[in-house]
Amino acid sequence: MAGSIHCDVCEDTVNVQVKDPPGQLILMCDHTTEMFSLDEYDESNLPPSEALGDAWSVE
Repeated sequence: MAGSIHCDVCEDTVNVQVKDPPGQLILMCDHTTEMFSLDEYDESNLPPSEALGDAWSVE
C-alpha cells in the first residue's frame, strides 16, 4: 500500500479493503466507514485527506 490512513478518534490505522465486485474501496475504523469507487481510488492510490472525514488523515 502506498501509505496509510490514520483515525484521530480511534487513535489507530484505518482498515482498507477492496470489494470487487461491486468495485469499491472500503475504509473503516471502529467508529465510521467510508466507501469509494475503484474507478477513483485503490489500495495503491488512496483518497487524499481532503476527501476523507475530519477525523482521518493520510500518512
